Amino acid sequence: MADGDEYLVGIQAEHILQGEHPMYYYGQPYMGSVEAYLVALVFKVMGTSSWALRATTTLLCLVLVSLTWRLAGALADVARLPAYARRWFQTVAGLFAALPPLYDTIVEMRTWGGHIEIYILSLWLLLSAVRLTQRWKKGASGLEMGLRWLIIGFIIGFGIYIYPIISYAILTAVVWIAGYLMMSITRTFHHLPFSDEPALPITIHIRNLALVLVAIPGALLGFSPSLYYGIKHNWVNIAYLTAPGSDGGGDVAFHTAYSTSTILQGRASYYMNCISPQVIGGSMHTESVTHASPVTFAILITLGIACIAIVGLLLLASLVIKQRLLWQIQKMSVLPCIFALTTILIFIFSNAVGYSIFKPCIHDGVGRYAAPVVLVLPFFMAALITFTRMLIEQRSMQQSTSKMASLTSNSSAYIYTDRKKYSPTFKIAQGVLAGFVLCYLCLQGYSYLKSDANYTFQSFNCLLAPVNPTPMINYMQQEHITRVWSTPSFGNAITFKTDGKIIAVNPRTVAFGTINRIPEYTTIVAHASFVSLIDQVPHGDPTSLLLTYLNKAHVKYRVARFQTQPGNQDMLVVTPLSRTLTPKEATLENYC
Repeated sequence: MADGDEYLVGIQAEHILQGEHPMYYYGQPYMGSVEAYLVALVFKVMGTSSWALRATTTLLCLVLVSLTWRLAGALADVARLPAYARRWFQTVAGLFAALPPLYDTIVEMRTWGGHIEIYILSLWLLLSAVRLTQRWKKGASGLEMGLRWLIIGFIIGFGIYIYPIISYAILTAVVWIAGYLMMSITRTFHHLPFSDEPALPITIHIRNLALVLVAIPGALLGFSPSLYYGIKHNWVNIAYLTAPGSDGGGDVAFHTAYSTSTILQGRASYYMNCISPQVIGGSMHTESVTHASPVTFAILITLGIACIAIVGLLLLASLVIKQRLLWQIQKMSVLPCIFALTTILIFIFSNAVGYSIFKPCIHDGVGRYAAPVVLVLPFFMAALITFTRMLIEQRSMQQSTSKMASLTSNSSAYIYTDRKKYSPTFKIAQGVLAGFVLCYLCLQGYSYLKSDANYTFQSFNCLLAPVNPTPMINYMQQEHITRVWSTPSFGNAITFKTDGKIIAVNPRTVAFGTINRIPEYTTIVAHASFVSLIDQVPHGDPTSLLLTYLNKAHVKYRVARFQTQPGNQDMLVVTPLSRTLTPKEATLENYC
């Protein structure tokens, strides 16, 4: 199962295999077509299918888990964690990245034109920023620092080409590097707590900061596909990037009708009520329809928010209390906190949300803009678990030291001390901690199993797209129907599954000037005669708005019904016989 936007990536991949070389996702000159090329490569190996679409993103998810592991290792180095704590931090972060909340898993696995690729580039950028500051601190050579700046520039440029949502990671990296520079300059004149490294000469900081200019050619190299496209198409892609965004196309009217304070309050409320249960707890926008596992999602959202809140409080405490454990959790969690705050603030203050703040949560048109916070959720969990594990270790060592001091100085005392460190109490506490991690992961897995497969990958625009369109496609092929008016939610599936032998186009593209995804297809269908239409009604409903109109207009037609799931719907294939319908008439179809 995939939604219409995902099938459009599949169609683009089919066209790539046929010799096309697109630069952008169809109809959106701000989303690079890298994912379509990756899908085309998988199609070349596995053949064209919905499973191959999903396999592409699944393989990329493995890369995401690997980068999470590596970033956790880098943060462990920053926090100077002992070996056992480093293992805990990396392992827990990797496990939580491999089994994220259900909603985030679905977003990662969707072929929406670049989401999973941007997640990978975002983590790579954060990892590169951390490694840059680490090598900066070690006094690395100018050549090495220049190369690291070059890589960072390339990631930024390539990320903007693929999807500008990488701005979350860019801003986070800027804050991280700027924060390090400020602390380094402060260390030059003042001693900082838990800092046993010699301060670098100010000339080293000036040199490394000047090398940021090397990032410019790297960024231009990464952004080169966009530059090439802009030269060929009068910079329409750059104009698109700088234009106000909106999920519904009515952003200007929207901001004219409401005050700024009303809009910001609405966005904040929408984030708390609709977005956070999804990206933190995993609740799907179809939950109110399926009622798959509301208790499970409630537990997961409570645990997730509690974990983030506790880490946040510990981070604030570390600014006041100079204690090594608090300092270490600060170093483990400050980067994830910056990224999470950046994601939330950009979401609230950006124009992309639009009218969604006045819609119920089931119409999840903008959740994908907040979903990148999933990249740092594993680090919050891992930081808290690792902090607790280190606290247990510290308390155990303190008890051992105290007991040793009360005993006579003989060999048995030392033997007792060594055993005390791994006493039953210590092992029980460690087992409870590991058990909590296991139970949380099992709860995540349970939410996966309880989800309704018919709704999991449904589009937020259409919750009732047929899971199995094969009978309808077989009928159209038997009747030699090759041109169809249909909305993208299902029309793209028809075009993809028939490898373009049946072309389905949204009539609103011609009638009302909506986004023209594939102009060639639109022209073919618009100039065809007796084009069929796809309509949808509840099962057993004898008529629809379209059929009523055709009857009143005395248009002869043939209709075929196909009962589909989910939602117990009937899909109608309506073929006009007496005359060709106009695109505006075709918009009367009742399909989402």
